[in-house]
Amino acid sequence: MPSSSTDNKRVLLINPNEMKPAVAPIGLDYCAGALELAGFKVDLVDLCFANSFKEALDTYFQGHDPLAIGVTIRNTDDCYYLSQAFILPRIKR
Repeated sequence: MPSSSTDNKRVLLINPNEMKPAVAPIGLDYCAGALELAGFKVDLVDLCFANSFKEALDTYFQGHDPLAIGVTIRNTDDCYYLSQAFILPRIKR
């Protein structure tokens, strides 16, 4: 069950980028640093390493109730001319 005493200053940051090779979510790193300096507990769910985004998020929320959630969007497509995979709909899910 989520603990309200530790979660009242908890923020979840999510990297939805599942593309390989993995790219560090530097924007989230900057946000995490600023939030920690302001006294927040920061969690990161990096979906690049998850088998299922739904399972990873469900697992996180079974034990945490963050005050706020931040999601980064580094790319809207795979930047590869031959596939031209548009990934924004998947990120929206």
